Amino acid sequence: MKLLILESGAKARTVKKYLGKGWIVEACSGHIQDLPQGGGKKRSKAMWASENGNLPEPPWEWTKGAEGVIATILNKATDSGVEEVYLATDPDREGEFIAWRLSILFSEFPVLKRVTFNEITKTAVNDAIENPEGINMDLVDAAKVRRFMDRLVGFRCSGFSKSWNLKSMGRVQTPTLGFIVQRELERESHVPIEFHTVRVESDGIRFNVRFHEKDDLDAWTDDSGKYHSDRTSDEKLAADALEALQETGVITITSVNEGKTIAILSRPSPQTHCCKLPTQHLDGPYQRPVELLQHCTMQDTSRTSARIQLEPIPTHERKSEITLVRNTVRIISDPAF
Repeated sequence: MKLLILESGAKARTVKKYLGKGWIVEACSGHIQDLPQGGGKKRSKAMWASENGNLPEPPWEWTKGAEGVIATILNKATDSGVEEVYLATDPDREGEFIAWRLSILFSEFPVLKRVTFNEITKTAVNDAIENPEGINMDLVDAAKVRRFMDRLVGFRCSGFSKSWNLKSMGRVQTPTLGFIVQRELERESHVPIEFHTVRVESDGIRFNVRFHEKDDLDAWTDDSGKYHSDRTSDEKLAADALEALQETGVITITSVNEGKTIAILSRPSPQTHCCKLPTQHLDGPYQRPVELLQHCTMQDTSRTSARIQLEPIPTHERKSEITLVRNTVRIISDPAF
């Protein structure tokens, strides 16, 4: 008998249908252990005790209701004679941390394996089980640091947030506020540097008067030291240039310097076809990347998106990232499509 543990109960029910007999599929319902809450100075010292260059190893405690959930799974696994345990928590930082805690709680079983998949399909689940991995301790450490920062920064900032009538303040808002304050201080310390420019348009082309060379003592530079050839602090020089242009009413091109050009993607050949992509995510910002990656024109992409509205395709979306189900990605070769 084998045991597979996921985070979500809905996912567990679906995966159970794929695996069938010989498998127990359970859900841990997210985080099962976290940093202790309260406990006085003694626990606080134990929580942050560490050697130089190593992360603290605090006494992790059960989250609300998690101890009962894990006890139920352990009893069921023991009674059923489970020999192999597969930890299939989410393939991200938090999921890796949960898998790490589960590996310790289920260490009594002879075989423990870590598996990950990005979509809930039979093929993806079976592939993951056939190719188990070890627990990524780098991700586990990243999750630890996140919790440490929440506790060290978030707890201390909570008092400030209340006095400032803020809804929250923690590891994300605090450095963000620091960046804003830093930029504001830079803005306040900025000393405006006067400059003048002279421009003229001819046949729809704009020409800028070049006042100084980069090595000139009077060359105009901004706060970052960037040189601008079409700017000058000499008001009289700019006025004289403007007056000269107004009097002559003519500009003469004496030389042309060739510059670099930006390569533009050419239209694909008629034999190129679009790739079948998720329906609901092809609008707006996704259309342009699809056009570039699959060598489709914007018109082809829009037309394909509209046609596959009637064919829902399973996808797995995580924030701004989109992962396509491998079995549903195919080349559309039917001209009528």
